Formats: sequence, C-alpha cells, structure tokens
Amino acid sequence: APIIVGFYDTEGRASGVSVSNGYAYVADGDAGLQILNIAVPSAITRAGVFDTAGVAWRVSFGVIGSRKYAFLAENVAMRVIDVTVPSVPFEVASVAAQSASGIQDVLLVGTKLYVSDWGAGVSIFNATNPSNLVLTGTAGNAGGASIDVASNRLFMCDGFFQITDVSTSTPNDLGDFLAGSFCDDIKVSATLAFLAMDDEGLVVLRVSNPASISQRSKIQAMGALSVQLRSGYALVGDGLGVHSVNVLNPASPVRVSSLLGESAEDIAIATNGITTLVNMGGSSVRIANASNPSALTHVGIYSNF
Repeated sequence: APIIVGFYDTEGRASGVSVSNGYAYVADGDAGLQILNIAVPSAITRAGVFDTAGVAWRVSFGVIGSRKYAFLAENVAMRVIDVTVPSVPFEVASVAAQSASGIQDVLLVGTKLYVSDWGAGVSIFNATNPSNLVLTGTAGNAGGASIDVASNRLFMCDGFFQITDVSTSTPNDLGDFLAGSFCDDIKVSATLAFLAMDDEGLVVLRVSNPASISQRSKIQAMGALSVQLRSGYALVGDGLGVHSVNVLNPASPVRVSSLLGESAEDIAIATNGITTLVNMGGSSVRIANASNPSALTHVGIYSNF
C-alpha cells in the first residue's frame, strides 16, 4: 500500500504545488506562497514565505537565466515571484485577473508563460524577462481552463477540451471535444490526455489527431481534482486521497493502490519518484514515495501548529 513519508501543515489551504531540487513551492490559499525544504521528506522545514493580497491555488516553477521564479495563480492576479533565495522571495511582476473568478491555472514552458483566466481564456506571454512580461497571443475560450503544453501544442480543458498549435506567434486552433462538465487538471503524454474531471473521475482521451479527438476510457473517482503521470501510471488525487492507476493499456485503466486521507488537490512528482501532495488531510503538504507506483510507504510527520 502507499505510504506517507513526510508531512507539513501550512497556515492556509494548500491547493497547488511545484517541486524542484529539494524544494516544494506551495500555493497556500490566503497564506500566499510557501517555500518548503523537502530534501529530507521526514523532516520538512519552511524555507520562505511570500504572503500575497489574494487567494493562491496554482503555481508553476521555472528557471530563467540565473534566477528562479514561482508563477502564482490566484483570485486577483497572476504573480511572478523571484525565489532564487528561498528565504527572501519578492514579487517582480503581476498580471491582473480579468474577472472576479481570477486565474485558474499557470504554466511556464521554457520562456513561454501560459496564464488561464476565467475571463479571458489563455494568455501567452514571452517571459524572457520575467519582470517585463510581453503578451504574444491568446487562445481558447473564457471559462477557467486547466492547461498543459506538449510538442508546441496547448491543451485546455474546462469541460470543453481544446487543442491549439502554439508553435508560431499566431495560435491556431486544431480541434475540440466535449469531455464533460468540468475539468480540474490535465496532463498530456504522447498521444493521450488525462483529465481529472471532478465527479466524472479520470477521463483518458486520444489526441493524436486533433481533428478527431476521442475518449479511450474513464475510471470513476470521488471528485477527481488532480493528475500526474509516471512510468505508465496516473496518480489521481480526489476527495478521498490519491490513487495509482495503471494506464499502460489506456483503453482499460486499473486502479492498483490508494493512499487515503482527505482531498489531494494537486500533485507534483520529482524525478526520483518522491511525490508531493497538497491539502491531503487538511491544509497540508505530505510527501509519499511513488518510485514504485503500484505500491505508493509513514516515517515522519511535521506540524506547524
């Protein structure tokens, strides 16, 4: 069975996470950005914090030039925070939300920044200079889409799934598909898109031909909120915890193990398989070992209260 190997209770509602080189960057609700040292999963410590004016729920980490940045999606803006020195994070830029619902998702790919706004679809920025973002294009429809990018294609889903070519300065719509009612998260691998579709569970789409997208399979979850991929498995966070699903045969996915607690609203996997889960068991960050996804192991706990 899966085993938790570390735990950290944050001040806010931990809803999004990105990991890099032993640090977890956590979108922590009204507590802003939390930076955690997770090099020793059984002894997590807080390295830094940046409290914003909004409610943060998604985060993307990236390195541009010699600096490190966290791109934070929240209800009032998308914020660019320099985290090169984890103990002294500072904001260098922001993009105001175009509706009261705020920014749904954010993703940095190279020096391209994708910002999904409930009121403006997906805006694409040149982030070569993160303190001076340059808008280069827009894609999709307003509606708060979750996003992923692979092979110069932007994948968007808010229930209505869309694929757009972003290889040039003029995004070109390639195809769409009505996937369901609402999409909380999306990950793309090769010819497949894996969608966390809330009460509809994990939905797998074939996307090799954007003009003819089709559903391969569906596996029910208790309100699927997040998804990550590793070595032929999908890790799916839902209202009960996180589940490891064998998707080597995408037409017939099989749930092979579960790590139960409370909702797992976002998941990040390091290259060694160490997995960071947010809001699992309340306003918290937990670390699990998913190096063997078919056997997701409690060696320590850290509480901030």
